[in-house]
Amino acid sequence: MSYIVLFAIALVSCVSAQQWSEWKPVNGPCTEPCGMCGTKVVAERTCQSGTCPGDSQKTEVCEKKVCLFPKKTCCVGYKMGLANNHLVCVPK
Repeated sequence: MSYIVLFAIALVSCVSAQQWSEWKPVNGPCTEPCGMCGTKVVAERTCQSGTCPGDSQKTEVCEKKVCLFPKKTCCVGYKMGLANNHLVCVPK
């Protein structure tokens, strides 16, 4: 019975040692200049101890302006549309 208690204590210690910091907003650059093809980092967090599960960054798709020839106008999942009288890439 004491082995079970020791295992439970070790498990709780291990899980509690894996702590993330709070998410911090970031305004990272977009990886692609147009077409909703790129991503940018919008928030980051740091693993404060141990090996933390999950991602250390939150990203989102960016740059809705259409690409010029010879690039494809909009990336997969997007099509050309109008927003405020401008041609942009919008979800299909």
